[in-house]
Formats: sequence, structure tokens, C-alpha cells
Amino acid sequence: MHHRTRRSPPFLTSLLLAMAAITPGCSCGGGGGSGGLPGPSSARSLSERTVGELVTPFDVSRQDLLGPNDHYAMYGMRPKIIAVPDGVHVDVLVQDEGVDLELGEHPRAVLLRLSPSASGYAVTRAIEVPMLDAVMGLTRTDDGDYVIASGIVESLHRELTRGYPGRDQYRANVVSVARLSPAGDVRYQVDLDLMREATGEEPEQLINPMVASTARLSFGGGELALVHGINTDPDPDGTRHQKAITTVLDAEDGAILRTSSMWVSHSFDVRLFHHGGGFMEAHLGDAFPRQLVFDRVSGTAITEPYAAYFIKGATGNNNTYTRLGGMAPIASDPDFGYLVLFATERVSTEPSEGRVGGERELAIARVRRGFEELDAGNHLDGTLPDTQEVTSGGNPRTNHIRFLTNYAAEGEVHAERPKLLPLQGDTYLVLYERWERDDAGTQAFVGVQGMVIDAGGAVLVGETDLGMVHLPRGDDAFVLGGGGAWITGDQEERSLTVHHVTRNGDMLELVSSVIP
Repeated sequence: MHHRTRRSPPFLTSLLLAMAAITPGCSCGGGGGSGGLPGPSSARSLSERTVGELVTPFDVSRQDLLGPNDHYAMYGMRPKIIAVPDGVHVDVLVQDEGVDLELGEHPRAVLLRLSPSASGYAVTRAIEVPMLDAVMGLTRTDDGDYVIASGIVESLHRELTRGYPGRDQYRANVVSVARLSPAGDVRYQVDLDLMREATGEEPEQLINPMVASTARLSFGGGELALVHGINTDPDPDGTRHQKAITTVLDAEDGAILRTSSMWVSHSFDVRLFHHGGGFMEAHLGDAFPRQLVFDRVSGTAITEPYAAYFIKGATGNNNTYTRLGGMAPIASDPDFGYLVLFATERVSTEPSEGRVGGERELAIARVRRGFEELDAGNHLDGTLPDTQEVTSGGNPRTNHIRFLTNYAAEGEVHAERPKLLPLQGDTYLVLYERWERDDAGTQAFVGVQGMVIDAGGAVLVGETDLGMVHLPRGDDAFVLGGGGAWITGDQEERSLTVHHVTRNGDMLELVSSVIP
């Protein structure tokens, strides 16, 4: 049987609806909320074994066509198709875009296990997961259990106001974290806002989760970390601003271990992974701080925040001219422990009009091993070949980076939606979209590109055109079979496609496998 048949509205329409009640004075605010919020749906095993019978996936090639000059491209995007590989299979959490809310249908998501088959991949297990309104994250524990995070979309329930929710008004069913067995049995379910309140630490409330941002969930060292955007309590003028919030939980029983990490406001995008005894979180911040900024956090320890890149422009200007790509460990370098990838403008001045001041280039920064023991300013690689002088938040700053592209020499070319994946031997796959100005004077998508670099940023495989397949803004690519991959959905065909990129000498090859 088919669980859903309707296609969802275009992405921009959905986004405008979700952000329609923007709080005056803050272009990143959002509306929503409810007293008596509906609880999560129930988990159940599903017998169907085709994507078309199970779910209507988000379709990035139809629903998210934002480019360098689009306003909403400045902000993060909610996850839609979250993939977690285990070396053989790929587990994929898919938000169902075919749900008809006007008919009273509850939002739903399906967890699919994709297993290798003669034709590529096939669905070998399907579970409808406990779900609020929107998926926030998927991870897997060492023993094979799944952990799923979901949150409400406030605007579907009640408008945020100066008085709602009130200060210290913690609410049920705002964010849910559930641990499931491989068969779909719920081992525990955490009502996160209420459990945070129960710590007695007077933590920030979870208001409007993922507003103007995204979310990531990660497991490691027996702990879970969930990071996402929220709205704050109103300031004296009644404005609810946006920031990031991090919660660390005990993976065994869901107990709250930590209710905050570093302050990033506004945080428009984030990456999260477990390494070095804690969770590395990296944010794209536009105000406090106006940086690509990172720290390491666990249930028992936290570092100071460290800048990876100073962003040009005034404090609070939502336009950062920058896209966060990713952060990955460096294994064998005795001095440097992490690589940070991003896209930004080579030119250090801001545009007099419009949202683009110059070509968006790919760039890296490198973080010293043991950065947490160093003073801020000494933790980055100052020997990288490119120096960029900017005014960031009113202060002169110097960035030491390495540009991987030179689109300024070509003119009107931009790198968007960058992704960073660690391969073997301290080599890294870089994926990104290439956009060019067309004859009509607007930026147009011309294809996904790939390259391979080493831990110092030297290009091992040059820019390679992988075809007209979009990269999702809200979902991460992942390491697969010695290469990298990402998954897209097709709403017309009600299918998923695994796009797998591998290196063959000095070439990159893409194989796309459709899963009906």
C-alpha cells in the first residue's frame, strides 16, 4: 500500500510559511508554538520494501534551488534525508513530504535500511519512527540501536508572542529524543525541554527548534549530543533573537549531562561529530561571534570557543558571505589535528548592493592538535599561503587560509553547498555546487563538482564535473566504500538515489543508484 500520495509544496513556499511570523527587528526570527502540543507518533515496523510504498521524500532538485544571491540561502536548512552508514548498509531517516496536515495527518518519518543488491541498493528494513513535526537527527550506538531526534514546527500550532512561551515556561513535546532497537522497539523517549528543566540548572528553554538554522545529532563515548537553533526569551523591545543550543545526554538512559555549550548568536549552520574525547561542534555565526567557530564538549568537559575564520562585515549582518562546509580530523600530522572547509569571498569588502560581493571560493583553515591547551590566536596554522585582512564586527582581523579555487580569475563563478569527507591516508573528498552567471544576469547551477585534497590543502585530484545533481543544504554527505556519497529524493518517481563518488587514480567517478 502507499502511505502517502501527495507531493509537498515548493521549498520556498514552505520556508516562507514557516518563517512568516518573523519577530520585528530580527530577520532570523520565526513564529510558532503551542500550549498542549501534540506528542510524538508511535513507532511501528513496516512490511513494505519499496520507497514508493513507504514515503514521499524531499526532492532537492525541485524544492531547494537557492543560489548565492538568494536571501534564504544565508540560513541553514532542516534535515530531510539523514544517512548513517555502518560499513555495509546505509540507514536513512526520511521525512515524509506527502503528509496532508490540512486533513489532520500527523507528520511522519520512516527509517530505511538500504542494503547492497544486484542493482545497487534495496530496502531491507523499514520502521516508522516516533516523530513530532520535523526530523532533527539520526545516529546509531555501538550496539546497533538507533537514536532519533525530532522537534515541533511552532507555526503549525500557535504563534510565538512576547508572552508565549513565558519565561521559565518549559513545555512538553517541543523536542523528543528516542532510542530504538533495530526492530523498532522504543527503549526510552526523552521529552527534552522538560528533562532539561528537571536538572534544576535553569537552562534556556527550547523555543522554535531549528529556526533559521538546522540540527545535528551525534553519538560517541557513551554519550549523545544534539545541537540546533532556537529563539531566545524576548529582549526589552519584545524581540526573540536566534542562537544555538547544545544538549548532551547519557546514551544508555537518556539522562541529561549538559544543557549548553558555547554561545553562538545567530547560529545559521552547524556541524557535529565525536572525536578526541568529546563532540566537536562548528558553527556559522553572524554576530556573537561573527566567525566560523568551534569547540569540544562532553558531559564532563568543555573547551573555550575558538575561531576558525573571521567573517567580514558588521556584527549581526545576517549575510556572512560564507557557507560552512565541514570539519574533519587529521590523523597523522604531529602538529595539526583538524581541517575546516568553507566557501567564502576572496574580496575583503562588502557589496554596496545585493548579497554577493565577489566570487565565492572554496577555502580551508587548519587547527592545531591540542588546540584546547593553546591561547586563542595560536591554535590555527599561520603558515597557510593566503592571508586575508578583513573588518569583522568592527575589528580588524587577519585570516590565514588556503584557497582551493580561483574563481576570481574566471569571474562570476561561485562555490556553494560545500561538503568535506575524510578518506584514507589523510586525504579528503570535497564536494560542492558550481554556480555561474547566465545570459539573463542571474546565477545558475551548472553542476556538482568534486576534488580530492590532502591534509595541507594541496589538490590531489582537480575540480571534476560530476553532473547536474544537486547537493542537499540540510543533509550531510557521508563516507561510503572508500569514497563519499549523498542521497537525494525524487517526488515524481517516489524514489531515493545514492550518489557514490570514488577516486580512480587522478580521476573521480560517480555512480548513481536509484532505489524505487
